[in-house]
Amino acid sequence: MHKENIGNASFTLHPIFTPEECQAFIERAENHGFEKAMISSRRGAVIDLKVRSNDRVIWDDPELAELVWKRVKSYLPVMQGGREIRGLNERFRYYRYTEGQIFRWHYDGYFARDNGEESILTFLIYLNEGYEGGETRFPWVNVKGKTGMGLVFPHNVLHEGGVVLGDSIKYVIRTDVMYGPVGKFTDLRRAEYYKNERSGF
Repeated sequence: MHKENIGNASFTLHPIFTPEECQAFIERAENHGFEKAMISSRRGAVIDLKVRSNDRVIWDDPELAELVWKRVKSYLPVMQGGREIRGLNERFRYYRYTEGQIFRWHYDGYFARDNGEESILTFLIYLNEGYEGGETRFPWVNVKGKTGMGLVFPHNVLHEGGVVLGDSIKYVIRTDVMYGPVGKFTDLRRAEYYKNERSGF
């Protein structure tokens, strides 16, 4: 797997999934059916098509979280903001962007667990390529997804899901990298993490 730093604690990883795996995820989501994605507001979760018009389906999938974690954990930062890495969020959001759909400039929200763990990094995985437009845009760089490629960046980094153009569709999955208080990472799990990190797993 290749890691490429793109600035501001953000980086890509490629490949995480094979094209066949990506196609299976797309088919699963399409067979389930999408709904309009919401945004957080002072009134709670609302649909605002001027800000965000893409479609979404959400699954909690601990097995998928563990699979992706095993593939990428040696490439993720151990510490963030004085907190220690735990794993990936089991909540996966499948996004679909069709012609004209966009998610305008925003910061990502975080996911918190009752045990004190919370997400700090956004983890996107692109499921296809070949669409027109649709870059993940940052103030300093635009990222064009490739099939099976991951993009990791802090929640507090401003970004945009660029508008998709023409008769094409963009599919992407979002999860998050979870961190918790230092010292609550079990000795066994810490030893396993560093063993895998040294071996380049």
